[in-house]
Amino acid sequence: MQGLYKLALVGTKQQLTDFLKKVNDNDPDSVFNEYAVEEGTGLRTTQGYGLQKFLDRYKLVIENTGSGNISGIEEMASEIGQIAPELEIMLLTQYLDYSDDYTWTIYYKPAGETEPSETEGILYKGSIGDILSVEEVLNYRSMGATNISLDIDREKLKEYLDSFIGYGLTFEEIEPFLDALADPERTDFSEFEDTFDMYSLQDTINDFLKDQVEDVPYAADGNGIPSIEYIASLFADCWGITFGILFRFHPETFDNRFAGKTFVITGEPDEYGKDGAKEIIENFGGVVRGAVSGKTDYLLVGAYAGEKKLEKAKELGVSIITTDDFEQMIS
Repeated sequence: MQGLYKLALVGTKQQLTDFLKKVNDNDPDSVFNEYAVEEGTGLRTTQGYGLQKFLDRYKLVIENTGSGNISGIEEMASEIGQIAPELEIMLLTQYLDYSDDYTWTIYYKPAGETEPSETEGILYKGSIGDILSVEEVLNYRSMGATNISLDIDREKLKEYLDSFIGYGLTFEEIEPFLDALADPERTDFSEFEDTFDMYSLQDTINDFLKDQVEDVPYAADGNGIPSIEYIASLFADCWGITFGILFRFHPETFDNRFAGKTFVITGEPDEYGKDGAKEIIENFGGVVRGAVSGKTDYLLVGAYAGEKKLEKAKELGVSIITTDDFEQMIS
C-alpha cells in the first residue's frame, strides 16, 4: 500500500536511548539505526530527526518524505509497544488511494501499555466535511434542496482569481453565477452554460475552496486520543503536514515556581504574546519588569526582540530564554 507515515516515540532520554541501542544491536539494518541519540543534535535524515526535548520528556519522530510502501507500518508500531511498553507511541498514516490530502489515521499507545487505546482515531481538517463541490451543490439544488449553498468569501476569491489573470475566468465573469447561487430559491442554472464553460467554472471555484481548506486547523477524534494541541506539538515541522497555527501549552493550574524571580519580556513570544506571557508569569508568582537590570533573572525573547535588551542581558549574565524554553518552564 502506498502512502505516508509519521511515527513518534515519547519517553525519557534514557528510555529512548535504551530502546535505540536494543533495536540497533539486534538488527543493524533497522530503520532506527540512522538516528542520533544525543540531545540537541537536530540530525535530519531522509526519515526523521534525532532525539528532541518534548515537554518534560523527549521524542523521536521518523517519517517518510514521499509516497512509499507503508504496508506493515502498524505492525511495526505494535511490535515497538511490545518491546518497549514504557514508551508512548503515536503513528499517523495516510493511504493515498483512500484518503484525501488532509485526513490521517491515528494509532496511539499510551506509555505503560502494550496495546493501542484506539487504532482508528482520525486527524482531519476541522471543517472539511462542511465544504461541498460546485457540482454537488448544483445537483442538490436541482432536486429542490434550496437550503444547500456554498460559503464563499468573495474578497478572497477575487484575490485568488486576480493572481491568475490571463489564465482563466475572472471574478467579474464568475460574480453573476455567485449572485444566482446566493438566491435560496434558485434551482435552475442552465443559463450559465451559454455564458461560459461550466466545467471551467466548477474547476475554478473548487480549486479555490480546496486552497482555503489548507488554512483550516486540524481536529482529532478517537477514544483515548490526546488533544489536537498535543498532536500538533508532537509532529511540529514534519514533512507534508501543516497544522495552520502554532499550538503552545497553556497551564490550567498554577503554583509558586516563579516566586522571587524577575522576568523581562522583549518582542512577542509566539502565540502567548507579551501580555499573555506576563499574565502566566505573574500567576506563577513571578514579577515582570520593563527593563533589564542586575536584578533580572530571565529575559524572555520573542519575535522582533529588542537588541539593546539582549545586549544588556548578555552583559549582566542574565539567563536568556526562548518561547520554547518558556513553554518547558511552565509545563
